[in-house]
Amino acid sequence: MNHTIHTIFRVKLSNATPYGYRDSNAYYKLFMKDSRLIGAILIGDISKSTKIKRTIEIGEDLSRVLDYAVNVKDIMEKL
Repeated sequence: MNHTIHTIFRVKLSNATPYGYRDSNAYYKLFMKDSRLIGAILIGDISKSTKIKRTIEIGEDLSRVLDYAVNVKDIMEKL
């Protein structure tokens, strides 16, 4: 089994809310705190890693995304 793994963290994850998703080709876990993305683990498909890293770095408020997102894939699509 050969997987690509990418982790991105800006701060400690204490008190962060995890959002996870898994299918046969990928595993994603996003960590949110105060409506901001503060960390991520991507295994398999890491095509969104650049957008996720940028979102973490700028500290973008994702309240509106979280209001309408059903799952992690929805959150990632709206980044």
